Order: sequence, then C-alpha cells, then structure tokens
Amino acid sequence: MQTEEYAHAQLSLREELTPEEVKERVNARLSRQDRLHAANRPLRWAILDESVIRRRVGSAECMAKQLARLLEQVDTPDSKVQVMPFSSGPHYLMGGALTLLTNSKGSTVAYEEGIELGHLYEDRDSVKKWRRHYEVLRANALSPAASAELIRDAMEDHKPCDTPPS
Repeated sequence: MQTEEYAHAQLSLREELTPEEVKERVNARLSRQDRLHAANRPLRWAILDESVIRRRVGSAECMAKQLARLLEQVDTPDSKVQVMPFSSGPHYLMGGALTLLTNSKGSTVAYEEGIELGHLYEDRDSVKKWRRHYEVLRANALSPAASAELIRDAMEDHKPCDTPPS
C-alpha cells in the first residue's frame, strides 16, 4: 500500500542499507503491488496503528500522497483498511507486522515481521494463535469508514506549509 516515495523515505532510514539496497527493496515492494492489480487479485485487509498515519515519513508532500493512497484502498471490493486508534491503548501486535496469507485451498500461514527479521508460521497451533491476535485487533480497530475520517484528519496535519514557521 506504500507509494514509491514513502517506501524510499522509510527504507532510507536504515543506516545499514546502501543506496543500491534501498532501491532494490523499494523495487521489490512495488513489484509485489503489481500482483494486487491482477484480475484475480486477493482480498487485502490491513490494520494500521494510528502512529503510521500520524508520524511523518519523508516530506509533507510524500506523507500526503501516502495517506491519499491509503484512502483509495480503505473500503473497496478487494481491500479494507482499518486504523487502531491511540485511544484503544496498547495491543499485542505493536512491536511489528503480522501478515496472514490464505491460499485458494483454505490453508493459512502467518508471517510475523519485526525491524530486523521475520518468522513464518505454518503449523496449525501457531497460525491459530496469530489469527486470534489479529481478530482481536480487527475487532478493536475503527471501522473502514471511521478509519477514512481519521486518515483525512491526519492529512490535514501533513499539509505542506506555504510559509516557514517564524
């Protein structure tokens, strides 16, 4: 769901990555997005912590474009976006990202990713545990419509200024 500029700004923060590695990873993220525009695209359901839409990454223009991209995907036939508001307090998945992937046969795997590494879970018990955490998160997050309002509100915070502050 990331724009190219946002992905570049985010990955450029990683001091251990060379400019060539940043470019390679940005291109990898963008090529994965190409699959999401295919005729048989999967349903994507993203739950984002409010910090993702509030914390500026890159320029104000970069952030505004990223938020606009999220708004486009908030509630479509093949994508849903929900925001977990700060007011909900801490949650189990604050330390990283979780991806649940279900194939056409109904088999699901869970991929947990932190800053440095990730782990793929394929066994039934682990997947069940991660799915339960995801369902609790989804139940406590804002609806797609309320999430869209919060994203629009965050866009106001990221508008470029015409004049620098004095």
